[in-house]
Amino acid sequence: MTQRVLPVVIPTLAMALAACAVDGPTSPQAQPEALRAQTLAVSGETLDALRHTVEDAQVRLLPAIGDTPAHDGLATALNGMSAALDANDAGALAASLGSARTVLDAEIHALDAGSPEAVELDALSLALTAVEDALPAGMRSL
Repeated sequence: MTQRVLPVVIPTLAMALAACAVDGPTSPQAQPEALRAQTLAVSGETLDALRHTVEDAQVRLLPAIGDTPAHDGLATALNGMSAALDANDAGALAASLGSARTVLDAEIHALDAGSPEAVELDALSLALTAVEDALPAGMRSL
């Protein structure tokens, strides 16, 4: 009986061992460095605080400066920031943050001296800075 089993077992065992090569599906896949750098280095309470900061900017600060078409770009950028935080995507967060910064800077420069919107826009700028501080150092614009 062992004479009949041995010719079947040895080739089957050889094929099974060959399938377990180093690059086989059982080895851990290395994540490229570029992808690892794209996730935020925060979690838990810090990530919740960032979400709250963006939500506060959307719900309280943005409406305080008025609901005009001029603020649509800012609203879109804040929505993008919120989605990027939910996805833990630093690249998308940096892009949305850059858009928000560009629109906000243009609005600040367009204001008249002593405008009542200035305080809200400054508060919004501080909120953007708080979120930007969570980005990996190489992705920060400031």
